[in-house]
Amino acid sequence: MMNGYYDMMFKKFNIVKNDYNSVKKLHYTPPKERYLGEPERSESSKLELGYVSTKTSEGISFGIKPILFNRIDDHTSKINESTLEFLSFEINHIAGTSQLEKFDFFNIESITKRFDFYSTPSWKLRTGADRRLDDTKLHDVVQLAVGGATGTLDFMGYGMIQTSMYPSELNIGVDLLAGISYWIGDIHLGIDFDIPLAYTTKDANYNYETYFVLPMIKNKLKLKGNIQHNIMELAFLYYF
Repeated sequence: MMNGYYDMMFKKFNIVKNDYNSVKKLHYTPPKERYLGEPERSESSKLELGYVSTKTSEGISFGIKPILFNRIDDHTSKINESTLEFLSFEINHIAGTSQLEKFDFFNIESITKRFDFYSTPSWKLRTGADRRLDDTKLHDVVQLAVGGATGTLDFMGYGMIQTSMYPSELNIGVDLLAGISYWIGDIHLGIDFDIPLAYTTKDANYNYETYFVLPMIKNKLKLKGNIQHNIMELAFLYYF
């Protein structure tokens, strides 16, 4: 009787073992999309080279964004637009003179649309240098912004209040950031506004930027155009 019991247990064990081995052999291919609407990512670093024109002269622009992604250039998700960059810079060569226009030690943005099932604030943290102040000189800056965004899977509108601190100038100010963005597949269209509200010493310049980004070679080359308050630029973005 005991032998029959052990035979029955041994048969059950073999059945379970065979089922386990069958499951182990199943072929599984992870999906390309990690979450809602996330497209295939490009290479992380970008080289930017283009034509730039001001009201009085024209020249070339050159920039490098060596790490990760930018919310204008890269379609990382359909529920938010994000920037994560380190040590990026932009140089303009106009009328025989080259100058550093902007430098980011790091720039982090998370602009997240609010849905019924997903509600989180939008924010930005940046430290580097720019020429936003009235004297147009290059000044070190630390910026922190908080706000919100709304939209559909392809459209987004956002608004944030930003604190800008210029340590070398002992200058602190408050800005209003706002914009709209629309994706048509991998084509990106939009406009951003940067409106100074109040500063303690030197005022900052009002600025807007209309832009488009058009893919040319998948994950390798894009055409980017933008018009700002006093400058127009048409550039190629090469991913490496």
